[in-house]
Amino acid sequence: MAGQTSSKTRTIEQSVTIKASPEMVFKAITDARELARWFPSTAESDPRPGGAFKYTFKNENAQHDHVREGRYLEVVPTKMVRYPWHMSPGDTPTTVEFTLASAGKETTLSLIHSGWGMGSELDNTVEMHVKGWGFFLQNLKSYVEEGKDQRAAALGMKTA
Repeated sequence: MAGQTSSKTRTIEQSVTIKASPEMVFKAITDARELARWFPSTAESDPRPGGAFKYTFKNENAQHDHVREGRYLEVVPTKMVRYPWHMSPGDTPTTVEFTLASAGKETTLSLIHSGWGMGSELDNTVEMHVKGWGFFLQNLKSYVEEGKDQRAAALGMKTA
């Protein structure tokens, strides 16, 4: 669901509960090989504050290919990961933050994607990210719990 944090920015907030330990979920959102099994087509990841990441998304329609890269802002093993999300070079980046909370034999993974401007020119982009994050969080759950990746069938993404 999309939410608003102030009169100048808006935020996407979503969560998913996964039948897995925080250690397993944390590895899935930070380890390059694990990331490539549910999120980008390929990934590079050095999950530590200041460590670099690069997520490459390849699609059947090459016009939809894109790369997101930057440096992790904050990494707390099994608890939290925060990084910038640049839409294009020179833009004002938004921020993606995942927090993990253990609930018995399950982990609740919460996403906050913040810093979106309020201009109507961003409405489609924000909505695209609301839908995208919803899909990817469910795909993460499917991958971790059942070993199933839905990206190729649902999005036409190329996977390893």
